[in-house]
Amino acid sequence: MKLAHSLVGVLLVSLPFGARSQQTTHAPLPFALIGNVCLQDQYGNQYSFTVDPAHKYVFGAVTNNQGCAEQWPLTGSYTETPGGLLLELTAANPDGIFGGCVDTYKLKGIFPNFEWYYDSGYGAQPATWVPCGTRVTANPNSGGTRGMP
Repeated sequence: MKLAHSLVGVLLVSLPFGARSQQTTHAPLPFALIGNVCLQDQYGNQYSFTVDPAHKYVFGAVTNNQGCAEQWPLTGSYTETPGGLLLELTAANPDGIFGGCVDTYKLKGIFPNFEWYYDSGYGAQPATWVPCGTRVTANPNSGGTRGMP
């Protein structure tokens, strides 16, 4: 929860004043997800995306830190639940399954936590979103975009 609050503050400060006051009229989204967002997973992959609050849709790109294709298209959605903000992101490898990397994966969970999912199912890699540029906490040579560890 501490991360969500710190990200909210950083993102709200970076918004023009009109956008900040306009967002407060919506449901209180723990919106580290207002405007342009950059989050990082435990492998150092960075998720840069724009949030469409009218449609609860996100779109952008993943900058890969695991030796796979450098930029992956990213799409996703979110919804408010009694447990918090459910965020689901899907990334697609532009190179397909070559080079020991998966072709697609999903990251989903109640923000700021998430889990990895592959075409084969649950990836058993729970994690927490951190701001881009945070120190990598997992071995980028195994798991993540390289598939289940």
